[in-house]
Amino acid sequence: MRAASELREQADQDTQLEAKQYIEIMNRGHQTSYAQYNLFQPNLEEFIKGLPAETRNYLYNIRIIDEKSMVQSVAQAKRTGLKSYIGIVYIIQPSSASNITTKSILCESDQPTQKLPSQPSFFTSRGVSCPPGYSVVSE
Repeated sequence: MRAASELREQADQDTQLEAKQYIEIMNRGHQTSYAQYNLFQPNLEEFIKGLPAETRNYLYNIRIIDEKSMVQSVAQAKRTGLKSYIGIVYIIQPSSASNITTKSILCESDQPTQKLPSQPSFFTSRGVSCPPGYSVVSE
């Protein structure tokens, strides 16, 4: 039989998977929005119907860092034992303005946390870095 702590850990991983998927959906919504309007918007309802602002375990929100260059989506854990997640969508500025594209990353807190993460670090030559205390899960 599995120990209670193992079952709890598996349940937390399943819960965290939901948060990761929501952030990935939000990232895609931001990329779609930017492709259509050439700026990031704080309201994604037009692109993401039915995505809640809050679930039993997470609060979700959007932070516009710069409406023309970067947006951050946050899944902030509401209880202890869960990691928090952020998605960052940003602009890659090519040599010609007609080929502007977006890139996204998904970051996970290194430790379980209920604190709101800081803003990402932006490096024009290297792209974007996760904020302190977070690591890249996918790009």
